[in-house]
Formats: sequence, C-alpha cells, structure tokens
Amino acid sequence: MVAASAHVVPPSETGHEVFLTTEQVAARYRRKPQTIRYWRMKGLGPSYLRLGKRVLYALTELHRFEREEQDRAAAELEDRKRAVAAARTGRPRGGTTQRRRRGCRPDAAR
Repeated sequence: MVAASAHVVPPSETGHEVFLTTEQVAARYRRKPQTIRYWRMKGLGPSYLRLGKRVLYALTELHRFEREEQDRAAAELEDRKRAVAAARTGRPRGGTTQRRRRGCRPDAAR
C-alpha cells in the first residue's frame, strides 16, 4: 500500500503494483473525493480493489481508464464534427427556398 505522500514509486522499480487511495485519485483528477465515490457507485470511474473498508485504485488501472476516456472523447468529437458537416450540407440556402417553405409561390401576385 502507498502512504498518503505525493511521491509514488513506479511498479517497475519495486516489482509491486502501486495503489492509490480515493483521496489520492481525487487529487490526481482535481475532483472532490465525493465525486470519485459517486463514480464508483455508478460504475463510471476506474476499476478499484476493496480490502476490508479500504478502497484502492491500481495505478495501471488509472492509466487504462485515462486512455479509454481519451479515446471516448476523441470518438465523440469526431461524431460531432460529422453531425455538423451533415447538417450544413442539408441546410436550405437562398431566399426562394425560404418562401417555398412558408407556402408562398415566388411568381404569385401580391
């Protein structure tokens, strides 16, 4: 287990996995510990390990979670770009199209 210090030794140097507490994970993501607990309750956050009353997060799982979130955000951005491009190509242009949509004929006498 890791003490509440800011220095974390990578597992490659010790041969053991490094674990962080909920408070350390909250500091890492600049969130309140309550937010991390909410994520855990809803199944939204990184995988965790429960040892008695303690909840620990493996550093490798945090890295995996971060990569997945980056990939999800990138895919979401691409979807938005495609939706905006599709909306632009289907949008009517010009005055006559607007008149026709309102039910007016351009050649009708006024």
